Amino acid sequence: MGPENPRRHGNYRTYAIRLKIALPNEQVETGYGTIWDKAQNLEYFKQLAKKAKFKTVKEWSRGSVFYLEMCK
Repeated sequence: MGPENPRRHGNYRTYAIRLKIALPNEQVETGYGTIWDKAQNLEYFKQLAKKAKFKTVKEWSRGSVFYLEMCK
């Protein structure tokens, strides 16, 4: 199992993370936000991608960071 949600600080109901997405001809930077109580880890996103018919090309995790490379 991979990293879990970031450590909770304060009484916030939600959190956001920054994302850098490498596309063939450009890099897109965006963000992703969700509620704290929703478990989101490496396996969660792999299952979500599988349901959307994506195939895992490469993955790794280190501490609280994980990387998934997918293709369709």
